[in-house]
Amino acid sequence: MFGDCGAFSYVNEAEPTISTEQAVALYELYNFNMGASVEQYARNVARYCEMGYPHLAIGGLVPLPDAVIAEIVEAVAYAAGKQQKRPWLHLFGIYRPKLQAKFQELGIDSFDSASYYRKSWLRSDQNYLGADGKWYAAIRVRMTRDLRTRKHLAQAGADLAEAKQ
Repeated sequence: MFGDCGAFSYVNEAEPTISTEQAVALYELYNFNMGASVEQYARNVARYCEMGYPHLAIGGLVPLPDAVIAEIVEAVAYAAGKQQKRPWLHLFGIYRPKLQAKFQELGIDSFDSASYYRKSWLRSDQNYLGADGKWYAAIRVRMTRDLRTRKHLAQAGADLAEAKQ
């Protein structure tokens, strides 16, 4: 199980609403296998490795410009490479095509991103990116058991039984 301290919920606060110590205490209390905490990036890499964490993830970078992200990730990768056993490095929410070569060069092990998921729901013509590099549109068939869908159908004067069929 993975514990997440929810940094996105307090990203605009001057100080995080939970400390690293509080996050670790909660993760230990509930027996999480992995957990996210507020990081001071490269400065804490050695500390986490000494605590026995084989995986480290960097979060809170999404709103930053590419140049700043590259600088931070480079510092963390350098600090990780100095450890007796280099930890697995993951980037939360960072898929930046212009930085992929840099991330590969630095040995970043994994990353995730909701960018393409958001794009798929917010656009009507670019819902899926194919292996051929082209965008494709989706035809959305809403579930008739969804209350919001039922409301829209009723407002449109649609027959619910026919919509179900």
